[in-house]
Amino acid sequence: MKIKVIYGLLLAFLFFPNTIWAQKETLEIKECMEIIDSLWPTKQNIALNQELLDYQIKNAKNVWMPDLVLNAQATYQSSTIELDIELPAGNLEIPTPDKDQYKVFLDARQMIWDGGLSKAQQELYKTQITAKNISVEIDIKKAKKQVTELFFAILQVQLSEKIIEETVLEINRRIKIVKSAVKNGMSSSIQLEKLELQVLKLEQSQHEIQSSKVALLKSLNQLLLGNQITASTLLYLPEIETTTSQLANTANYRLMYSGINQLSAQKDLLQKTRNPKIMSFAQAGYGKPGLNMLSNAFEPYFIVGLNAQWKIWDFSYKNKKQLIDIQQKTIENSTKSYLSYLSASEQKLMEDMDKYDFLIQKDKEIVEKQTGILKKSSLQLDKGIISASVYLEELFTQAQVKLNLEMHNLQKIKSKVDYNTLNEIYQY
Repeated sequence: MKIKVIYGLLLAFLFFPNTIWAQKETLEIKECMEIIDSLWPTKQNIALNQELLDYQIKNAKNVWMPDLVLNAQATYQSSTIELDIELPAGNLEIPTPDKDQYKVFLDARQMIWDGGLSKAQQELYKTQITAKNISVEIDIKKAKKQVTELFFAILQVQLSEKIIEETVLEINRRIKIVKSAVKNGMSSSIQLEKLELQVLKLEQSQHEIQSSKVALLKSLNQLLLGNQITASTLLYLPEIETTTSQLANTANYRLMYSGINQLSAQKDLLQKTRNPKIMSFAQAGYGKPGLNMLSNAFEPYFIVGLNAQWKIWDFSYKNKKQLIDIQQKTIENSTKSYLSYLSASEQKLMEDMDKYDFLIQKDKEIVEKQTGILKKSSLQLDKGIISASVYLEELFTQAQVKLNLEMHNLQKIKSKVDYNTLNEIYQY
């Protein structure tokens, strides 16, 4: 098993050289999903579960192998068979067996028909392993969900970082113009100082945002099992398209439904325990006495035959069956409730996408109008018509509306990703 794990890691290294243990300059969400799929620790449990199932089925099939038991026995008994009768021939003696008796014999049993018990047991094992494998899928799904949340949190920080950087560049351009105006006596130095003060404040905000980004990247790095993601790593998204709804095929739903399958297999196994069973048996031995109980000589012997067993009545069968039926109905109700919950969540995400489409359209209109206002304010600042404070107010409004547009775009993409994640589709 260790060899399989090592081989798997080597394959992962060969096929994902840019995503595993390499310092990343850029990172796409698809790469994150590939890393989780290939290297998440519990993924190895699928192979272990298959190995476990192989052993369980092999053990269940062993019922068809003959049982051979070697026995040895030595006894001393207080009395033996005595025939207290008078025979016409007075000289005829009936021997009395010795009180000490010895026996060595080999018992053999071969199942001929087990009433379908071993097959039912194998089916139960298969349903149990299926549930275990689905649990692995759910664990991987949780890891992907955490990665997705961190990924988008970092993207939001990157957007804020980008907007602040653009704002600082714009203020620095204004500073150069205002400096020239101050030298020429066309503007007061206080306007210049206000602009420089805002640059200092924005640089402070940049540092705070950078610290938050580093913390988020470290958390993402841990989930991605130690990939070299640094503060300079740039995260980006491809165009996301929503998929066809397939809620009934999600891991959580299939796990709940696998519980029904397990109970069905248990019910079938319960029924098979009542079916008639037929086996052959043989015994070969050597002892004193053999099959002739009146003989005191060591003699070989053998016995062969058939054995049939049928449990025609089981007082607890009905209660056990009803218990399974109740458990099945409980799970069926839970699956229906869970599917309704998924459908409601899916509908909410679809409505969110429509909402963000509307907001994005309005954001574009707002950005266009605010850009025009800012241009006029810039010219007025250059001519000394307005103060730096008025200009900065318009500049920050511009930064905010641009950030709103970018955030709404990101939130729309996040809704698409969440929609696909709900349906457990990770094809980006």
